[in-house]
Amino acid sequence: PGNYIDTISIAGGCKKIILTNLSVIHIVDSISAAICAGDSITIGNTTYHQPGIYSDTLTSSIGCDSVIIASITFTNLLIDSNTVQICRGDSVVVGTNSYILPGN
Repeated sequence: PGNYIDTISIAGGCKKIILTNLSVIHIVDSISAAICAGDSITIGNTTYHQPGIYSDTLTSSIGCDSVIIASITFTNLLIDSNTVQICRGDSVVVGTNSYILPGN
């Protein structure tokens, strides 16, 4: 990065002075994600199935490389236990399931 001055000869023996102010875009981004065992996450063109810290170089919308550092962990499976009593003819809804008969 910096300011640059260039002198270029053009037709007719004239010279052209070009002033350039150059900046360099370097993009680094961090992502933290928790996935369940057996699931995956896709970052750029890469799909990850295991926990870890991964570094990927992607091309940004203006054509520059950007670095993504991903920290992937496994989340614990949550198990809840419900004991529910209902009257005959009623139902209980758990998630997207509806139950009308006794059982586990």
